[in-house]
Amino acid sequence: MAAQLWILNAFNGRNTSKEKSMRFRTLSIVVLALAVPYATGAASVFRFTTIDVGAYGTYAMGINSSGQIVGTVYDNLYCDDSGCYPASPHGFLWDSGSVTPIDVPGAYATVAYGINGTGQIVGMFSDATGSHGFLKDGNAFTRIDVPGASGTVAYGINGTGQIVGSFFDVTGTHGFLWVSGSVTTVDVPGVSGTSASTSTAPDRSSDRSGMPPATTAFSGTRARSRR
Repeated sequence: MAAQLWILNAFNGRNTSKEKSMRFRTLSIVVLALAVPYATGAASVFRFTTIDVGAYGTYAMGINSSGQIVGTVYDNLYCDDSGCYPASPHGFLWDSGSVTPIDVPGAYATVAYGINGTGQIVGMFSDATGSHGFLKDGNAFTRIDVPGASGTVAYGINGTGQIVGSFFDVTGTHGFLWVSGSVTTVDVPGVSGTSASTSTAPDRSSDRSGMPPATTAFSGTRARSRR
C-alpha cells in the first residue's frame, strides 16, 4: 500500500470587514492519502492534519517524503479602502508538530516554497534591494539572483540540490534551473512568460540521476494581439 502526501489550504473566515481588528485566518491541511490498489475495489483513505501556526494566515507550500512541510505564516494585517489582507510574511518549517521559523537575515518578508528529502529549503525574500531567491541548507542561507533580473523566486529543489524558479527582467517572466550557482534560462516557445515550479507532492530525493525534479512544471502565458 503506497502512501502519498498532499497539501490543501482551507479558509476560515471572510475578508469582508474594513476594521483593523478583523481576524482573517487561513489554515493548511495535510492529507495523507493511502492509495489502495484498484484491484481491491476499495476507496482511498484520507487522514487530515491541520496546521495552524497562528497569526492571520498559515499556508503550507511544500512537503518532502519524510512529511516535513514548509510554508508561510502572516502575523499582521494590511487594511485599505477595499478591506484587510494578511501581511508581514515569514517562512516556517513544520516537522511532526514542531514549528521552526524561517527568516532570511535582513529581510522584511520571507516565503518558503519547497523542501527536499535532505531538508534543504528554497523560497524568496524581500529586503531593501528587492526580491531574491534563497537556499537554506542547515543554518546557512545562500542568496539566489539570476544575473540581470529585477526579481528572483526559487520554487522547488530536488535531492541533488538543483533548483527551479522564476525571474523577472525587462523582457518579462522566465523560468530558470539553478545548479551549483550556474543558471540556465527556461522559456516555453511561443509564450510571453514562463514560470518553473514543482507540485506539493513529495520529492524523490533518492533519485540522484542528476535530472531536475520529476514534478517540475513549466507554465506560460500566451500573448494575444488586439484586432
